[in-house]
Amino acid sequence: MTHNNDLKFICPAIFLLSAASLHLEVTYTRIFSISQGYYFAFMVVSIALLGIGASGSFLMSWPKMAHGPLCRLLSNLSLFFGISCLFSYLTANLIPFDLVCISWDWHQILWIGTYYLLISLPFFFTGLTISIALFRLPDKVNFLYFSDLTGAAIGCWIIYTVLGPTDEPGSVLVSAVMGIFASILFGIRNYRFPCIHILTLICIIILLLYSPEWLQIRISPYKSLMSALRYPGAQLVSTKSDPYSRIDVVDSPAVRFAPGLSLKFKQTIPSQIGLVLDGGQLNAVTNFNGDKNRLTFTSYLPAALPYSLKSIDKFLCLEPRGGLDILTAIYYDVKSITAVCPYPLIIKTVRDELREFSGGLYLRKDVTLYCEGIRSFFQHDAKKYDLIQYSLTDVSGAVSTGIYGMSENYILTKEAILAYYSHLNEGGFLLFNCYLLPPPRTEFRLISLLLDTLEAIPGTSPSHQVITIRSWGTMVTLLKKGPVTPDECNRLKEFCQRRGFDLVYYPGIILKEANQFNQFPEPIYFQGVQKLINPQVRKHFLVSYPFDLDPPSDDKPFFNQFFKISHLYEAYKILGRKWQPFFEGEYIVPIIFFQSLILGTLFILFPLFFLQKRKAKNRGKVFLFYFVWIGFGFMFVEIALIQRFILFLDHPVKSVTVILSGLLVSAGIGSSLSSKIINRFPRRGTITPFFTGVVILIYAFSLILLLNLGLKIEPIFRTVSAFIIIFPLGFFMGMPFPLGILVLNRNNPDLIPWAWGVNGCASVVGAVLAVMIALRGGFSTVLFISSLLYLLAGLWMGLYNRIQSSEGMLPK
Repeated sequence: MTHNNDLKFICPAIFLLSAASLHLEVTYTRIFSISQGYYFAFMVVSIALLGIGASGSFLMSWPKMAHGPLCRLLSNLSLFFGISCLFSYLTANLIPFDLVCISWDWHQILWIGTYYLLISLPFFFTGLTISIALFRLPDKVNFLYFSDLTGAAIGCWIIYTVLGPTDEPGSVLVSAVMGIFASILFGIRNYRFPCIHILTLICIIILLLYSPEWLQIRISPYKSLMSALRYPGAQLVSTKSDPYSRIDVVDSPAVRFAPGLSLKFKQTIPSQIGLVLDGGQLNAVTNFNGDKNRLTFTSYLPAALPYSLKSIDKFLCLEPRGGLDILTAIYYDVKSITAVCPYPLIIKTVRDELREFSGGLYLRKDVTLYCEGIRSFFQHDAKKYDLIQYSLTDVSGAVSTGIYGMSENYILTKEAILAYYSHLNEGGFLLFNCYLLPPPRTEFRLISLLLDTLEAIPGTSPSHQVITIRSWGTMVTLLKKGPVTPDECNRLKEFCQRRGFDLVYYPGIILKEANQFNQFPEPIYFQGVQKLINPQVRKHFLVSYPFDLDPPSDDKPFFNQFFKISHLYEAYKILGRKWQPFFEGEYIVPIIFFQSLILGTLFILFPLFFLQKRKAKNRGKVFLFYFVWIGFGFMFVEIALIQRFILFLDHPVKSVTVILSGLLVSAGIGSSLSSKIINRFPRRGTITPFFTGVVILIYAFSLILLLNLGLKIEPIFRTVSAFIIIFPLGFFMGMPFPLGILVLNRNNPDLIPWAWGVNGCASVVGAVLAVMIALRGGFSTVLFISSLLYLLAGLWMGLYNRIQSSEGMLPK
């Protein structure tokens, strides 16, 4: 028997363990971003649910393991959590898993499964600890559940105090330390701690303080940072981390950042030092001492085109990174330069660490720098500009393909272009600069996006407002607010002639003017843009083109997702019969989906076959589909909200923390009230899943409008607003599962372990399936399907209750 005084330590210990577990979950979103190149939030959620679901099935299948002195048992399990945090991170970090290799090394598919199992291990011990506490102390479930819920919600936010003072591996160790402190709290009243507790704690704290080299994240050798460091004489100057990014400063011969520099420029560009974001996006800071003559090379960049067409007084640079586009504006004597960068560490690194090297670029009086999300900036900025430029951000041009196809890009959507266009002075230009990557994908989608957006604006003439040129490696597209004049066309031709750039499109261009200097066998860029410019031809061109060029929107913001299922084999042939671009992109998701399905079935459902209990009625087994529907439905909503709120909250990590903590709190409150509903209205409990489905449907149609309006709010208030927005949704989503358990408990209690198992398995798989649907149909489609699943669950419960009522098993 557990004394009430023990509860004073058990509840805080559960709070601490839950906080450690959620902190670990959020930390892994950052680790995956650095090691593989994307915020695999959906994969982290799926992994955590696999561990927690497996722990529940394990306990239900072998309940004897919950016997024995409770505090000692919980203490040991918490210790195992702390040890497994370090063990799983180190072993997962050692295995040679690399997404780039998956097209030629099929062993990588097995490594994905190994990743799942290793990283889910700490979550298994968390789930087992809390499950045993609830199993052994059912009369204290309200206190235990509250401790678990509040600890998990607060744990989502710990990363904001940890990353900075330490790095991502250190953040994992913080979770381990918290778990060991929880083990001490569990057993503090009942037994002396063996040396293993103290020794483990000391060892982990030493690792946290000294951060040895072997603890660092293993980054894919194909990412930009590792490629740059392989050059002779290359060295890593510094590394910094915060909750939003990791910034590496690297001195390497690989760093030569002058996108599309004219081959007619014969001088030497100033020395540069590399600035790497999350190990993969390599930009550069150019050495500048205030002498503008050293910046002559910027006038030979394709992005210098607008300065030759008109006088630029007010310039806005989006994501300047190392500041090359700002240097171009300085060379052309722009009076007012504004820049927006969403990464605080980039600003701090250039402004402080590289201050002397950059010539104090971010401290100049003529440069105004804002640190916030780009879309947020446009909601409150009232100024208008002569030139707005979206800068290139990657030396290697890797953002044009690969894993970024799964990444949300709210900077390049129809709604974003409308915002930029409205901030232009009459006659001003939008400038977009992208790498050439034949067969054209990024280049043509950008044109498609600009034309589609412009056609929605009354009084515009898209074919008379677009200019496109290319160099040997980049393509620059200008969108003018107003028609391009004959004088500007003449200046354009002169600019390209002097620098050896090729004309792709301007109003009135003819075939012989294209493909003159940097020649392709066929003028593919000229031909493609001509088809896009013509509205009658464009629709057929978009349908027949082997890659998806449809304009992205805020509901489907996957700018770099190009592959069409209907043209898969054709794209394969065009890409040189190589599968690598497919597996680096969205087609890795189905592999992860099947891995999660197999692992969920194996580790959550399979152990339940060992249950030695009487068989339930076949009619009762059918009700298990109810838990499948709500398992998929809940995860669809969670993943869709995480991805959609990136726009509202400016960053993926912040979206993960707000959505997870918000849903934990609101769903927990809804869950706690569900028992009162069914006890008072046993027949009307079926209304809850129906009502939840209706609420989700309302969110599916209204959320994007609500979030766009909320962008005008200050960031700190936006976080609070996000909680308020998702609270009603989470509240109702928290009710269907406990309602289903209560219904089973009255009629088929033997099926409760199976209900837990199938719901857990559906949640593991649903987190990945939601991303697959979003990539093809958008977030509204994911929410709409979730709504249908909850409505189906309500129908399922209604039919089940009617059958049970006819048999006299349901109270009236």
